[in-house]
Amino acid sequence: MSEVGHFCNVGQNCTDKRAIFSIFAPMEMTTQPFKVEASALAGIIMKQWVKNHIMILLLPPVILLFFGALFDLRLVIVAMMAVFVIIPPIMMIVYFYHALSPETRFSLLPHTLSCNETGIVISYVETDVEFPTREPEQIPWNNIKSMKQDPERIIIYLSLSNYSLLLIPVSAFDDKKKLTSMSDFIAKHLRN
Repeated sequence: MSEVGHFCNVGQNCTDKRAIFSIFAPMEMTTQPFKVEASALAGIIMKQWVKNHIMILLLPPVILLFFGALFDLRLVIVAMMAVFVIIPPIMMIVYFYHALSPETRFSLLPHTLSCNETGIVISYVETDVEFPTREPEQIPWNNIKSMKQDPERIIIYLSLSNYSLLLIPVSAFDDKKKLTSMSDFIAKHLRN
């Protein structure tokens, strides 16, 4: 049995039956409606991709700079071309491949997140009459690899692909206590 945040205090007259039996109800926590800016999502994906592929990006320019310093300065120009002409399109391809994948809708469309015993439920918020609201989506706990928290957001890494992630900004919570509760709840389920 898990706790729910509505209790009767000692000595208080509890007339609401939901309050009396709420400790037996399954725990569910929900955020306020939010959406993440595409630039924030792309920045996190890029940082993770560069961290995983730093040697592939830096090795050719470093080798060219080394041989350019020893043998021919024209190789330094080729190294600069690699840094300023070849690497930016590679980064653009990474952005289009990962940041525009179908899983990015988990963060970019306006929605609320609910955590319960079965996983995370994403409920999309109606924004425009022209476009129908998507049906809620469930992400089971076994599809979540890990979680990381920084002062601005909770980052949940999904096992759908290497760069599938779900961002929850701190502003999606009413107060720090709800942020801590949801973070602890997610961490508890990732350990199990």
